[in-house]
Amino acid sequence: MHKLPVIQTRNVAERECLDNVLLIVPQNGYYTGFQGLVQTEPLGVEYVAGAVSDLAKNVQIHDDRIRPGGWRDKIRKNPPDLVGIGCQYTADVPVARTLAREVREMVGPNVPIVVGGHHIGLRPADMFMPEVSAVVRGPGEQPFHDLVKAWGTKRSFQDVREVWYRDADGEYVANMDPLKVRPHFQYKSAVMDERPAPRRDLVEEFRDDYFFLFYPKVYSVETARGCRYRCSFCSVWNHHQGEYLVESPNRTVAEIASLPSGYINFVDDLAFSDIDGAGELADELLRLKVKKRYWAQIRADNVWPKGADKRKKHQAVFEKLAEAGLDMVLVGLESFDPAELKRVNKGSTVEQNVRGIEFLRSLGVKIWGAQIVFPEWDVADFDKTIEVNRKLGIEVPQFTILTPLPGTPDYDRAKKDGTLLTDEPGMYDFFHSVFKTKLPLPQFYMEIARLYKETGTWALNADGSVADQELASRAARSIFRDIKEGRTVPDAVRAFKQRFEVLRNEQVHLARLAQSALNQVGAQALDQLGELAVLRDQLGERFAEKLDELLLLKGQMAGRWTDRMDEIAAELAVRARRAGHVLSPDKLTSL
Repeated sequence: MHKLPVIQTRNVAERECLDNVLLIVPQNGYYTGFQGLVQTEPLGVEYVAGAVSDLAKNVQIHDDRIRPGGWRDKIRKNPPDLVGIGCQYTADVPVARTLAREVREMVGPNVPIVVGGHHIGLRPADMFMPEVSAVVRGPGEQPFHDLVKAWGTKRSFQDVREVWYRDADGEYVANMDPLKVRPHFQYKSAVMDERPAPRRDLVEEFRDDYFFLFYPKVYSVETARGCRYRCSFCSVWNHHQGEYLVESPNRTVAEIASLPSGYINFVDDLAFSDIDGAGELADELLRLKVKKRYWAQIRADNVWPKGADKRKKHQAVFEKLAEAGLDMVLVGLESFDPAELKRVNKGSTVEQNVRGIEFLRSLGVKIWGAQIVFPEWDVADFDKTIEVNRKLGIEVPQFTILTPLPGTPDYDRAKKDGTLLTDEPGMYDFFHSVFKTKLPLPQFYMEIARLYKETGTWALNADGSVADQELASRAARSIFRDIKEGRTVPDAVRAFKQRFEVLRNEQVHLARLAQSALNQVGAQALDQLGELAVLRDQLGERFAEKLDELLLLKGQMAGRWTDRMDEIAAELAVRARRAGHVLSPDKLTSL
């Protein structure tokens, strides 16, 4: 299945130099949000696996999101010569660090552990720890390929570019040039076309547990990397050093045609920006009569450019894309306030947001509207956001707290201004504010839950009734059509309903707030006790005895916090089960 019927000019056939390579996708560091509604195949890791398939006799991928701890069985059965761990998101850092320690404990001191991914390439120091042998920067296919080859032939990473590696003294060495953002846009890119085919076969054991909203067993494709824009909150363009590269439409069509799924997820951070290439793609899908439905991430100003002639051309392409199966688009709206759009350097306008939504809806394309919640908001701002989402009939609104991710201008500015409340990676999950909020935090979080309750396809009135019957009825008809045509099944719809209720349950957010505060207080107290331990030899016997008592309490305190967190998790599970509201009109609730 992983063979693509396209020409790849680069000769990747090389002599096998390792027996076993294990790649691990860690558990997600987010506690809720849309990652609870979307769990797709780890396409980036599949590409990395493809890049080293000719260098190892056996390559494995373990998805720890699906089967936590299952990597231990794989290590026992096939002891790896090298282990790779992903760290895509800032909030994943605590999980990835724990995983690295556990893997090291099991594989021993002589097996390299390599970490790569979006976040860690921008802030590698988060994984500078004795257990990690090297950290990869940028797209991982080439550097990971070079790491495997170097370890298999020389048992050294010294000559591998685009990595930080630990030398013989245990110090990390940056084997790369300083990161430099340079605008470079290329369509029909040879770099993209010559990528190895993703090893989808290595995750088939997890396929039944992948989903996208209520579509089960979905597949993902990547046609472009990087971004042409410079939004201040986004780290994508920095990660790719300013490049935006798009593969040839023939490769995209060949890959889509080879996939069995009826629903395909384009993972491009900026899809269809190459409007001529998007037109070629739509033409080929229509010519070959590929009957599938698609989700993609786009910009509103690509649908509604300011110039009339350009707008006519772009809209003609989106008409063809809709005819070819474009079902839903995530539009980076960010805000309906001109000042807020300017603040994040979006480069588009409120009018383009509105007109783009209206045009796409006229084509039957659903809108996933990504919007930012700013820490300065008061209740009136939440009210206005609810009003505009209802007025525009946005089917799937997404609300994330403004979060200055490492590698973004927002982060650099916040660090310089001293406005960050914390630098703890686990708090950068878009559902915690790392800035001081105008509203009290509990009220701020409750307002976010209200956004999800009162907007979108299944928005509810105060009495629990469906707020927009027409929108909900349209969604119900679409779901029944998808069931009839085999893209989803009733069980998947029911599972989606349960996950969605957790997202808009304010009790979940408030309990998480309490847990986060507890964790922070607990960590600070335990750290302080640990610092006291180093003073043991400097204190007299009387003080040493008291210190021993405190250190004994340290373990008891840690246990109490762990027990309390377990209690909170159990309480959340009960509340989530009780929080079921109607998913849609009466006809759909029978599913």
